[in-house]
Amino acid sequence: MKTGAVTAIGQPKEGFIICGGYESGHLLIWDATSSALLKSLLVHESPVLAIHFYNDDKMRLLSSDAKGGVLKVYINRSLWSYGAEHERILMTNTRPIYMIDSITLMK
Repeated sequence: MKTGAVTAIGQPKEGFIICGGYESGHLLIWDATSSALLKSLLVHESPVLAIHFYNDDKMRLLSSDAKGGVLKVYINRSLWSYGAEHERILMTNTRPIYMIDSITLMK
């Protein structure tokens, strides 16, 4: 898998995972303790520019990209593996979105 350079990084308050956004549009979820790759997602069509975890007890995040797209990503943990679902909530196709905040985009 070719992901290119890391372009964004985020970590929830719990701190046991880290999410990296890449030039290729990938989001990679890493275990913060063991450095093991937990999940790889190709969800953006351009470089990921920002990652913001919600301030709650679930593993949910917002990510934005260079083409003006914003996604909600839900990370699910089962007994032996991690899964993820995503939903596009904004696509401007005009300008990059460099910063996102769950207060303004999510209720």
